[in-house]
Amino acid sequence: MHKYLATLVFSAISLSLTASAQPILSAPVNTPTLIQTFMVNSRFAPCLQAAGNYDGAPVNTATCGTFSGPNIEWTVVQGGAPEGPGSFDGPITQIRIFGDKCLDVPNGGNWNGNKLQIWTCYDGNPNQLWRVNGDARISWANHNKCLDLTDGNLRDPVVPTQIWDCQSGNGAQAWNAIPPR
Repeated sequence: MHKYLATLVFSAISLSLTASAQPILSAPVNTPTLIQTFMVNSRFAPCLQAAGNYDGAPVNTATCGTFSGPNIEWTVVQGGAPEGPGSFDGPITQIRIFGDKCLDVPNGGNWNGNKLQIWTCYDGNPNQLWRVNGDARISWANHNKCLDLTDGNLRDPVVPTQIWDCQSGNGAQAWNAIPPR
């Protein structure tokens, strides 16, 4: 079994741990888990954030700043058990922000490069169902597509996120959950 290195940052201390086949978030079913933010590639530390609190607001990465503010505070609500053979290992979940908005795939478009948004959460909406996986990828449930940093761009101050075919070891798809301070 492969082991993956994930870095979790707590306060100003960086801790490294080895994760294997366990979700990077584990909580009982239907238990909300507050995440301060998700960061891609902790070396450069851009944070996952919503551009605003409205339906259709783009989901980008941007400088984390002080790690505070409602536009970077995501809540993961653990859903049901993993799917059958060949599925990723995390339970199906919604990833919420602002209390009532969810990470959303616009119109359920299943093509590489479809830019992500937030939309009012609806239980069972397949465009809002995700898996936070033990290998640090966040995959769109039932679709072999992952939350992806467009072009792997870590240089620009604001970069849109998209879905893309899930690829093991792709740094543009490795997300670190940052616990609340």
